[in-house]
Amino acid sequence: MSKISRIFNFLKSFLMIAIGAIILLVEDHETSYFVVCIILGTIITVYGIKKLFFYFSSAMHMVDGGRVFISGFIYFDLGLLSFLVLLVNQTVAMLYLVGVLILLGAIDILRCVEIKRNDSKRWIIKLIKGVVTIAAGIVCLVFSSSVEVALLVFSITWIVLGVYGIITSFTKSAVTYIPEI
Repeated sequence: MSKISRIFNFLKSFLMIAIGAIILLVEDHETSYFVVCIILGTIITVYGIKKLFFYFSSAMHMVDGGRVFISGFIYFDLGLLSFLVLLVNQTVAMLYLVGVLILLGAIDILRCVEIKRNDSKRWIIKLIKGVVTIAAGIVCLVFSSSVEVALLVFSITWIVLGVYGIITSFTKSAVTYIPEI
């Protein structure tokens, strides 16, 4: 990870911790619900736009560049969907937020499997992050009728993921050499 990537990762993680703390401190749960959907929608949409921009700037000429386009398009759609969820009732929006948490956890577990295949020792931390995210999504699903509990679990998950991001910002990156065939 480059120094600029580390700085952006640190700032993103610090922002996640701050947003999680703000959601915990806000008394009005209706406002917290809208804040979560708007912030989540903004983050996912910007990430999708970033991936699409990367695809059109250079990844279209790379091997497996189509994967970058498809993932950018999916992230962009999910981000826009989280804005549209605000127009629907609160239960559907909570189920959407739960789905996002479970999807993020599943992605981390799949990345963990890939990291383990490359004989890296950092796969355990990624596995723990994925399991914690999925567990938080399941807890939110069980308590989806209670907005207060779901927002509490969601904000604590954001704080934990933010702390994880700060920790990974300061760890050294492993270099993986791919042998020639």
